[in-house]
Amino acid sequence: MTAARSVMADTPTARADAEAFAAAVAQRTSVPSRIVSESRGATASTVEAEVAVSAAQLTELLRRVSCSSYRAVVALPETIDGRPRDVRTVETAAVAALVERHLRVFDWEFASRQSRSAALVRLAVGGDRAAALQIGTRFVANLVVMGRADARFSQDNEGIVSYRATANVRVIQSDTGQVLWADEITEKGFGRDRAQAAREALDALAVATASRVVAGILGRLAPQRFTVMAEGSQVDADGLAAYLTSLPGVVSVEPVEGATGVHLTVTSRDKAGAVASALAGSGRYDVIGVGAPR
Repeated sequence: MTAARSVMADTPTARADAEAFAAAVAQRTSVPSRIVSESRGATASTVEAEVAVSAAQLTELLRRVSCSSYRAVVALPETIDGRPRDVRTVETAAVAALVERHLRVFDWEFASRQSRSAALVRLAVGGDRAAALQIGTRFVANLVVMGRADARFSQDNEGIVSYRATANVRVIQSDTGQVLWADEITEKGFGRDRAQAAREALDALAVATASRVVAGILGRLAPQRFTVMAEGSQVDADGLAAYLTSLPGVVSVEPVEGATGVHLTVTSRDKAGAVASALAGSGRYDVIGVGAPR
């Protein structure tokens, strides 16, 4: 038997998942859970509980609770010529890009504020895969994005200073420990002095890294299936299908036979929420719902 580690989640997640978590626990064990500690803040709640389940059951339990909404922990500390930088431009860009794809993201600052997690984050950033797995379990995260970004002086060519910025990034699946994606990204920056050139290099690196991380993750996640539903005689089913097919990450779109109104089964590497957001933002279709496949 083993005890579940602590789980940190933002308040909406804690409220939304509480019932599902309790039901899943009830199905898997006759031994009641015990709340070890609980703290509440304006935007976050932290609950530490012990549940008597086997290690295999715990893995399945966390997957059932968390996989409906991808969560990621991102930690990409930055240095300039080896000196730590308070501003994390590359990490901020990567977090923003993942949030835009409707992933729920915990950044370095949030993860490091948790006293029991700070040391694990430092180890994971240094390449310790076991620490990365523990972080994934602790934050109920599907993915752990870890690495470093560094800008180094390149040359001073008659007053034009250049810097080379490099990010080494790994994306780890927290349930298996498999490296889902890894890459080294390099960009250059120029300026009248070292500070300006370093900033320009890191800004360029931030844009490139955010794009590559999103593409790397979405290109390797198992496709999801869900249904897009629309009603009304004016709905252009073929046009809606064509629009869905054009969205990034969508693999296929198929009509649901015998359904009332327009029902399309979508297979996508992107989340259902991202597809729903794109539909709402297009202003072209009166979609009544995006849900489980029929």
